[in-house]
Amino acid sequence: RVANVYLVNKSVKDKNKNLILIDNLLEEVDFKIQSEKQEKIEFLNKKIEISIKSFTALYPGISKVSITKSMNLKVFDKAGNVLNLLSAGQKQVLNFLIIKSIIDNFEFSDFIVVDTPIGRLSKKNRKIIMEECYMSFKQSVLLLTDTEVDGIKELYAVDGIKEKYENALEYVINDNKIKRKG
Repeated sequence: RVANVYLVNKSVKDKNKNLILIDNLLEEVDFKIQSEKQEKIEFLNKKIEISIKSFTALYPGISKVSITKSMNLKVFDKAGNVLNLLSAGQKQVLNFLIIKSIIDNFEFSDFIVVDTPIGRLSKKNRKIIMEECYMSFKQSVLLLTDTEVDGIKELYAVDGIKEKYENALEYVINDNKIKRKG
């Protein structure tokens, strides 16, 4: 379209008219880009809202998490105030839930590799991230420390649903060799 504007006005001696036309065109393009960006942000925020329901249920002080126009992440309380004091574990879970929303809704692979995924998490955050994220991938590789393996075993043994999550620990590492469990 820029080329067309230039060709149409090629015979016009006044360069200012051409510059004004091009400037108007660029404003139009910028408006379109900003509109599309806003639509994508709104779509992602709806998906984030769905993916963090279990998280916000455990933390009644957190009511909403959203991405702003400037692509900043904001966490809100029920009164609409921005919360800045989240634990390291809460931040880790929220970050991964948001990444999971992106992966699920923007045609990314259904495979993920995560190093030390639950090391700093409390028991309730471990459960959220295991159930809402890692166990929902078709394939996942979790590079776990020995304490993380023990934490997963403890988490699901206590809840009496160990069988459902046995595949989470399909491979174990003994003597620096990866072996299939069983």
